[in-house]
Amino acid sequence: MFVRLSLSLLFFGVIACSTDPGVRTVTLEANEGLIASDGTVVSDGSGLKSDLVAHKHSSSLDLKGGRFGTDYQPLHDFNRIKFDSLTDVPCTAPTDAEEDNIFLLPEEGHGFTVRANKTSGYFRVWIKTMDVGMVTLDYEFCD
Repeated sequence: MFVRLSLSLLFFGVIACSTDPGVRTVTLEANEGLIASDGTVVSDGSGLKSDLVAHKHSSSLDLKGGRFGTDYQPLHDFNRIKFDSLTDVPCTAPTDAEEDNIFLLPEEGHGFTVRANKTSGYFRVWIKTMDVGMVTLDYEFCD
């Protein structure tokens, strides 16, 4: 009985302690932000309440890391390389030198990493689709 209870608690503890949300898909429009830990989209053009924010740029969007004070979190854009899928985007941590970077006019297939603002760590992002005024992206946290 004791062994069975211990194994049950161990199994439950492993499940309960897991914080990796896995791959998520989300769509952002202008002045919306993403809280990456749970995939929530919030109305946040300032970036103060989110990990990633979309800003209107003509009929398209620009993407930035969330904002802490006056600085936007670092974003590494891989020199605008296009990838076939999220799994092809390397989990390269953005550096402090990449603070305030803006991903201007992203296109389908672009990938980048961004340091989280409201959540700890950083995550990789792949632009799945771009449409007038909205972007759909896949993302997942890096280890």
